[in-house]
Amino acid sequence: MLIRIRAWFIRHEKGLRRAKNIILIVIGALLSADTLFASMILPGNIGAYLPAVIGLPLLLLGGLDAPLRRFFRLKWGRVLKYFIMLCYALFLITFGVSLMLIASVPAQAEKADAVIVLGAGVSNGEISPTLKYRLDAAYAYALEYPDALVVVSGGKGSSSSPSEAAVMQEYLSTRGLEKERIILEERSQSTFQNLKYSKEILDDMLGEDYNVAVATSKFHAYRARRIALDLGFDACALPAESAWYLIPNNYLREYLSIYNYLFVGIGID
Repeated sequence: MLIRIRAWFIRHEKGLRRAKNIILIVIGALLSADTLFASMILPGNIGAYLPAVIGLPLLLLGGLDAPLRRFFRLKWGRVLKYFIMLCYALFLITFGVSLMLIASVPAQAEKADAVIVLGAGVSNGEISPTLKYRLDAAYAYALEYPDALVVVSGGKGSSSSPSEAAVMQEYLSTRGLEKERIILEERSQSTFQNLKYSKEILDDMLGEDYNVAVATSKFHAYRARRIALDLGFDACALPAESAWYLIPNNYLREYLSIYNYLFVGIGID
């Protein structure tokens, strides 16, 4: 049986190699195109560029198959070949683990004394699509639990612009949420600071015996809740949707942030 299988692969070697190269080129081209698209929407965001980091080597491996096969027969070529294979294998394994961690967060939030909405970008006073999803989730939660306080967390992008929290408050109040329920945290510039400074405010208002729901995107919910727990919160996540066309970029960026936080203690924010 094994002899027959080996013989079949030998007979179809050229066709299989051609199919492999086409697959590599298509995947590499799609990932590279995603970076071109995402970099226009998320300029300066590392998540916009990660698909190209993964895709360009695949594009080269598929497009330059013949010369690369000759190079890989050399001593250092074999070393490079196995190094590339190891890198992609490690990426697939660790990325898969990060997806499982993200998926482990319950889809429904518990009843809490306060909901903290994490900032996600404001430009010229306009909220980003990601932030709108988070605010809409927090608004629905506030309607369901009318006794819950709503903390909007986000600092200023520049000295002349309104804080992210102020823009978030305006959005929620325009939708009909009472301003007296909305608490502003206007100093933070990262997820860690969002939660740290929000905790300082809530500790002063509620004491120590309270719990919170953290409103953030699904891809971000695992790390946000983990940070909240590490800071001493009794916390659950309130996962919100995000723009479908930025899913690869958001999840790849969060992949790096999760491992940075778990092993270094920081995230990419």
